[in-house]
Amino acid sequence: MGQLVGVHRGMTKAGEPETINFGELSHGVGMLQADTAGGIVNVVENEVYLECQENDLGYEAGDFGEHLTVEWVALDTLQAGDLIFFEDDIQLEVIAPYHIPDWVENLMDILQVVEEPIGVQTKVVSGGNIAVDMMVHVELQGATDEF
Repeated sequence: MGQLVGVHRGMTKAGEPETINFGELSHGVGMLQADTAGGIVNVVENEVYLECQENDLGYEAGDFGEHLTVEWVALDTLQAGDLIFFEDDIQLEVIAPYHIPDWVENLMDILQVVEEPIGVQTKVVSGGNIAVDMMVHVELQGATDEF
């Protein structure tokens, strides 16, 4: 079982609320597209940021774009169709791997210490209020197709 450790909307980190309702988010630059079922949400492993910090690259959670940051969830093992649950209310379906965006500075330096993909891209199956410290669990669907 994992835990949600951050909710990030684009590059803005200061003053972000710890609780976000999927119904309040809109599609656009710097915002998560999760206002309706089927909206897209990226989920990134916190360990990626820890690797960057250990190697003095200066990146912190939220620096790789809009996403949810989780820890203790092996996102690199998930396949299309697998489900990610935040508590019992929120359900996301994995649709693709999520890579470090190409606009990130020092991308080549990061790729020398961080293994890609850094997370997964998901679509919202059922939304709700999401808050830091929510417990996260995964349900494997036994998909046979690789990303």
